[in-house]
Amino acid sequence: MLDDLIQRSDIDPSSIAGYDNVVFTHLEVGLAVLSGRADAGVATGSVASMLGLNFFPLSSERFDMVLAKNNFFKRQVQDLISVLRSDEFKAQANAFEHYDFKCSGTVIWPET
Repeated sequence: MLDDLIQRSDIDPSSIAGYDNVVFTHLEVGLAVLSGRADAGVATGSVASMLGLNFFPLSSERFDMVLAKNNFFKRQVQDLISVLRSDEFKAQANAFEHYDFKCSGTVIWPET
């Protein structure tokens, strides 16, 4: 994604400090920027907030839990869905900046 955005913007990657540094976690990206080893990097908004860095969203993603139909009605799964749907969970989860929990706990059945 980053390479595509850089290419579309006609930016020379060698002009970006830290472009050639490869790290494996969002926190490592944030620490590289914080320490000055990199000008910018792709990471989550929560890492940027935690480290006091500026954050500019490049895209958004949706995360789903996938499970076999025969597991759906197990008590533990139903308990988890109940928690994810609860106002208390959403209120606490919304404390994490840059995340949207309004659809948490929504069940999506695949078309057959």
